[in-house]
Amino acid sequence: HRPDSVVLNTLLETFMKGAYFDGGLKVFKSMRDRKNTPDPDVHTYRIMMKYLCSSGDPKDLETAKQIILDRKAGRLTQDTMGTHVFSRIIAAYGYLDEHSHVQELLQTMKDREIRISTSVFNSVIGPLCLRNNADEVLRLLDGMKEDGATANKLTITMAFENLRKHYLEKCEEIENELYFGKKTEYFFDQLSTMKPIATFVKVVDKSVENFTDLQVPPHILIWILDAVATELKRGEKLSPSNADAKKMDEVRQIALLFYNACIEHGLRFKPLDSRLGLKLFETAEGVLLVLESVLWEIKRNPINLANQGLWIFVSKESISHRVRMAISKFRPPLVVRDSSDKLSFFITRSSILRWKRTQNCSGWFSKDSTTAAQLSDLIFSIPVVEENEDNILDGKQKRVAKRSSKRKQKGLS
Repeated sequence: HRPDSVVLNTLLETFMKGAYFDGGLKVFKSMRDRKNTPDPDVHTYRIMMKYLCSSGDPKDLETAKQIILDRKAGRLTQDTMGTHVFSRIIAAYGYLDEHSHVQELLQTMKDREIRISTSVFNSVIGPLCLRNNADEVLRLLDGMKEDGATANKLTITMAFENLRKHYLEKCEEIENELYFGKKTEYFFDQLSTMKPIATFVKVVDKSVENFTDLQVPPHILIWILDAVATELKRGEKLSPSNADAKKMDEVRQIALLFYNACIEHGLRFKPLDSRLGLKLFETAEGVLLVLESVLWEIKRNPINLANQGLWIFVSKESISHRVRMAISKFRPPLVVRDSSDKLSFFITRSSILRWKRTQNCSGWFSKDSTTAAQLSDLIFSIPVVEENEDNILDGKQKRVAKRSSKRKQKGLS
């Protein structure tokens, strides 16, 4: 009795799952080369890709590539499941930063008339973002548009998760370098923590420019604000001398570009009803950045505050505590009153009015609060369309391409 494909695929998976790749390759080659055995099907190739691409050995990955590129694998041409066979090996080469292999495999898919789906592009965009390779990611996004694939929220989310991981690694690296004595030069000369944020802003710009219906989730935009505020505060701590003042101004300008990107992609805050919902923020620095910008807007414009003052809502007790401690350093001081749930508090109306009337007032970021004042112009420069308690997201991504090109000219790199 001649074994059918089910029996052979089961035997193949048994070998591969047990890491006995030599035995698995013998079964695969017998299916491929012998006339008295069934030909490899899509399930056969998926088994081979699953185990060869996840072994961690470059030789196994090269074997997987040769299997895919073999002319006898061309029978997968019309099979719609062929896209899953390619996804694993493309993602594996993406993690190794082997762009030439990725391009070769994508071209093979085109030659065999296998549709390059969004999932294939997503499988390689994530690894590229983990390595902060902005140029290749942008090239892939252009390729998606040319091949008729559409970026989705998963595209943005995968880019975001991997770039956030890269950003946190750089934060740990810079803290270690500062601890061991490299001091301010390392931060200002490298700006390594700013680079993954810049890459993500580029990815978001390109995605919305190529796919106009794509909406960026608000929690991702808020993460950018959290990261920007953290870097601004880090720079403030590292620049006590006049020699660092110019460099700190450059950091502020970069941060403003990132902040402006969030505004362009639809993030809005509406504090004028005396309630400022900031529950999506994960850092006290991000909350303080928005709060100070709101206070500068109150200072510049006649606004009717509620009798109690301005309510602030946050997500964690630790954030609430740090924000209240930072507010105490504003000059003139702002008076804070707690609530029973410890996740909200309000700044009294009388202290806000006193801060508003004071000519030489100061905030949290710097003595003259230049950054916050500039940011308030950005926050309130675009009319609100629709509102929500925590934030306001405008789904229409108009003029994004034009504005992103302006940012490129200003030096967002």
